[in-house]
Amino acid sequence: MDDSLGPETPAPSTPFAAEEAAESDAHDPLIGRLISERYRVLERIAQGGMGAVYLGEHVLLRKRVAIKILRPEAASEPQLVGRFEREAVAGAHVSHPHVAGATDFGQEPDGCQFLVLEYVRGRTLAEEIQRGPLPPRRALNIARQLASALEAVHDKDIVHRDVKPRNVILAEAEGGAAKLVDFGFAKVRADRLSTVDADDPLVNSWRDLTIVGTVFGTVAYMAPEIGYGMDGLDARADLYALGVTFYEMLAGVPPFTARSNAELFAAIMDTPPPPIAERAPGVIVPTVIENIVRRLLEKDPADRYQSAGELLVALDAAAAAVWGSSPSSGPVPARSPVAPPLAPDSSGRLGEWARGVLRKVVRTTKTLFEQTPGRPGGLHAVIRSFQSSPSFRRSALLVGLPLLLLPLLVALWMSSRDRDPAPALELAPAAADDAADVAPAEAITEIDGLDADGWVQRLAEAAQSRIHNRGAEAFLALARLDPASFRRAPVRADAIAAIVGIAFAENEQADQVFSVLEQELGEEGLEMLYEIVRSKRGTKAHERAVKVLGAAVESGRASPGLRLAFEMRRSTCPRKKELFERAPREGDERLLTELKALKYAPCRRKTDPCCFREDAELSRVIDELESRLARDRAE
Repeated sequence: MDDSLGPETPAPSTPFAAEEAAESDAHDPLIGRLISERYRVLERIAQGGMGAVYLGEHVLLRKRVAIKILRPEAASEPQLVGRFEREAVAGAHVSHPHVAGATDFGQEPDGCQFLVLEYVRGRTLAEEIQRGPLPPRRALNIARQLASALEAVHDKDIVHRDVKPRNVILAEAEGGAAKLVDFGFAKVRADRLSTVDADDPLVNSWRDLTIVGTVFGTVAYMAPEIGYGMDGLDARADLYALGVTFYEMLAGVPPFTARSNAELFAAIMDTPPPPIAERAPGVIVPTVIENIVRRLLEKDPADRYQSAGELLVALDAAAAAVWGSSPSSGPVPARSPVAPPLAPDSSGRLGEWARGVLRKVVRTTKTLFEQTPGRPGGLHAVIRSFQSSPSFRRSALLVGLPLLLLPLLVALWMSSRDRDPAPALELAPAAADDAADVAPAEAITEIDGLDADGWVQRLAEAAQSRIHNRGAEAFLALARLDPASFRRAPVRADAIAAIVGIAFAENEQADQVFSVLEQELGEEGLEMLYEIVRSKRGTKAHERAVKVLGAAVESGRASPGLRLAFEMRRSTCPRKKELFERAPREGDERLLTELKALKYAPCRRKTDPCCFREDAELSRVIDELESRLARDRAE
């Protein structure tokens, strides 16, 4: 589990081996020793070439701890010592329930260095995966815990750089909760830690370990940009490694395997990750979850999620879409049963218009619920607070039941009046726009025998099977039946997959799709085009989206936030600086993502005009925009 001590000796796996290990432990001079006058060494957990990991106890607090010992002869290996020291500092500055933190660090009189860590009893995620693919819900739950851990790590300007199943422990005492361990390869901005002097020789020794061209870690989990050296990696490399880990949890194998490390890294650099069903026949993964994995595995860091926080929002939205709940806290609940569709009314009293009204109510309710999972408030938070109230059930019966029955009662009343077709509602002239939405003569509830929910399902099936013409057909149908459905994360992801696929055909259907995006879906269509511009570089869809969205920006049809985000993405680096001034006033979440991508993008040299890592103005702009967006959300 621990590479920072040199090659590891495997744990005993047979009774005979266990006896040998026990006999070896008996001759270990560290067993029973008191470290730093407060840590008693109890037994050896793992053995490396230059040290070992022990189970210990804080003798004053009576608390179990893990003690990592580096032997005096390791002093001849400065890189090993440097890793040990970096793990101590990085682990001490991150306090999070899914990170095994460091609590103490020092050196004994005989030259042994020690590092005291949180003791986590359990098995590694790698051992769990060896048993076979994990159920999608459990895999997503673990991925979310690791994303939450990385958010805390990255918030301290630390990049782990060795995220992999072997460095994740599933804690037995916490119901299998994931714990990220081993910060030995971490990139630590020691100059930004308040207690560390930038001229400290310790800091300089760390810099020596990350010179350009130096590469270390496990190849299968390395991000493509690692070819420029470890020092150029930022937080998005950790997200790539988490993507490989997520893929491996779902498929039981990583996306790429090869006969040599050179061939493996070549595949990582150039080959798109195969569908999970191709690597693991028979394994079924919901499309919205596989889409998250694929985005994490994008070759270009700019095309991945730009932060662990952004990934958390996507994971919560996926969980809500697939299972109707977020995995953010507590045990994973059982999936709620799905109500069967309404059976046709055999008496004929409930007409087509009445069923259309009911479908509209159901779709509107679903949209409201599915738009909120990633937000701090929303309907989910309101419902949870109401459910905790003693009067919830009484209030639900008094208020909710009449509201649920009202559309049915109205529909029955209208259909019982023996008028065919049902009469349009008489509206004042000012409400003429609303009349088109509710008048039964104008309502479109089905296309080719499918309602909006049926087309959503067909769109998902097309995305899963990659039959892009069917996906485009489903997209066009939904654009007519229920444009609001594209606000739901899983539907939006499937629609974009269909758009990207059909764009390669360059046929009439593709033209129709882009025409609908530009002319008929309003701001929603332009936002989907922007997402294609941002995340699908190198595709035909990207080329067309740039042209269409560029025209919309020029004509003033895009919102100020979308316009500025698009300009920022398309501008040269000197021009980007000119746009900073407008950011706090006009920017939105999209622009904030663009600015953070600029801020943390790798720099080949500090004189590069595209290097913004130390740009004080950009830091100020990001802070001001974040503050304004927080105020907007509060209002």
